[in-house]
Amino acid sequence: MRVERLTILRRLATMFDIQLYDLEGLVYACTAILELLPGDRDALKRMETKLEAAGDHERLEQTLEYHAEAATGPAERGKILRWLAKLAQERGDDGLALERWERTLAASPGDKEALETLADLYERLGRHEYLARVLERKNASEPRAQAGTPRAAAQAFELKRYAHTVDGKLGDRERAKKAWREV
Repeated sequence: MRVERLTILRRLATMFDIQLYDLEGLVYACTAILELLPGDRDALKRMETKLEAAGDHERLEQTLEYHAEAATGPAERGKILRWLAKLAQERGDDGLALERWERTLAASPGDKEALETLADLYERLGRHEYLARVLERKNASEPRAQAGTPRAAAQAFELKRYAHTVDGKLGDRERAKKAWREV
């Protein structure tokens, strides 16, 4: 019985999506699928695609939050959380974007985009202790580039940024000295 219901609901979702272009019908069918089969990737992806295309950001974010919770692995969760963080940033909601980027980094600790964006947000919001931690983590996670390369120049910039933060904003001269030696 359950398999038959799922089959009918999937056909309904396809019909609402492809033949009728009915967003409400699609959401109804996909929601029913998710009630029967929580975390169904096909239903989630279909809803996410159509809600994004329709510009329905409120329901898109609700769907993405559900998807992030239902994600089976850190890579999938990180990808969804990154999308959510970008949506919050586009809306200009720095507080929510910050929380979502932190969740992204927790799911994907090596996510360079999350580290870079968190550093910028912490700096803009004046959260210098957090900025120092993120810059420290970012600098430690990258192997040193060969001197004279554009990559080495970018790393030197980040080390200087870190040194200025820990010395000028936090008053920690020892950490600053260590960073200046690495430059």
